[in-house]
Amino acid sequence: MLARKAAALLATAAAVVVSVVVAPSASAHVPNRCSGWRVGVFDLNNYAGQHACFNSGSGDLRQFALNNRISSAWSHDTVPWCLYDDFSFRVPFSQMAPGGHYPVFAAFATNRASSIQRGACPAGFGVLPEPGVSVS
Repeated sequence: MLARKAAALLATAAAVVVSVVVAPSASAHVPNRCSGWRVGVFDLNNYAGQHACFNSGSGDLRQFALNNRISSAWSHDTVPWCLYDDFSFRVPFSQMAPGGHYPVFAAFATNRASSIQRGACPAGFGVLPEPGVSVS
């Protein structure tokens, strides 16, 4: 009888250990690609596909095959990042919040950026809304 209880207890413990190992961590939504960089941008939703990593930005996303192709991004930075419609940091349209995570860009921003730069956009440009976060 004692052996059966011990076996049942071991089986339960093994199931718990397996479920803990299989469960994704809380930070699983941020990929390891671009680890150590301030910002990662991706051409597919959920941080997938072609990507580029930045510490200060790029005035021409064509050199990364990402011109008008960014659909998701994340920031580990403490300052915002400005997104631009045109090359050479011209025509700002929105900015990513410090520490922002964007597994899916808002419709107005998807596949739009031609350049990206560390720092806030000029006055009057709002912060890109994060999915599930209300912006007042």
